[in-house]
Amino acid sequence: MTPPVVQVGPISIGAFALIILLALIVGALLAVVRLRQSDQPLLPILDLLLLGPILAIVLGRLFYIWNPPPSAADLFSRSWYLSNLLDLQAGPLAVWTGGLGSAGLLLGALSSLVLVMLLRVMDWRHWIDRIIPAFLLTCSIAALANLANRHLLGPPTTLPWGLTLANRPPAYADLLTFPPETLFHPTPGYVALWMLFSLVVVLLIERFWARPISPGRIGILDLGLAATGWLVFDFLRIDLNTGLLGLTGLQWLSVVLLVSLVLLDRLTAAHRPDHSTERVATDLREC
Repeated sequence: MTPPVVQVGPISIGAFALIILLALIVGALLAVVRLRQSDQPLLPILDLLLLGPILAIVLGRLFYIWNPPPSAADLFSRSWYLSNLLDLQAGPLAVWTGGLGSAGLLLGALSSLVLVMLLRVMDWRHWIDRIIPAFLLTCSIAALANLANRHLLGPPTTLPWGLTLANRPPAYADLLTFPPETLFHPTPGYVALWMLFSLVVVLLIERFWARPISPGRIGILDLGLAATGWLVFDFLRIDLNTGLLGLTGLQWLSVVLLVSLVLLDRLTAAHRPDHSTERVATDLREC
């Protein structure tokens, strides 16, 4: 655990929490801007800021407890957590000590997006077009929190931007083979750059695409690019557990998300207007 950046009496706030807070604020600001551009209500942003972190933390903690990473499993295994439910020093309720599963965090965040949409009875197509780009910006900044803690890193590297690993999994615990100065790929940094790249690409398409873009497609494309990044870059993490077909929980969630987005796009295709027909009719009227 990194030393606190801010200390207020008995309360200490580390770099991880500050970066997450910054990510939420910046993402909310972009969401407000985009909702105002389309004359949509802003109250759902407050709902997301209240519900999103709660669901993300709860599900993230549950995923972590059920499947702790190799670097922690020797001391804090699933059976240990289940046998020490009321331990406020390192038990399941001690969220402030760290330990959140990436798949649970993502599932919690996405669930909050869906719940707010349902509770507010909003058109999902316009909702995701406005919110998903802001969500990606939040994810891009939030990924940097793991760089501050030097967690979720990749395999050893000789590249100058590598980082030393805070908690080594058993495969890299031999200090003779991997001395303390060994550098590891900063995988969260790659994720942050991919999210930012995806956001810029989609915003450029939204701004300069010559043909009209049907509602919902911006959000689907943006979330699809993000899911691709989560799927690919988890292959570059070393402190993780794999399951069916050698994939992690985050990767399986990404696969399900990608398939769902493709099906959603195809199922709504029949309801999209035929812009080519509209243009022909317009040309005929002008003639």
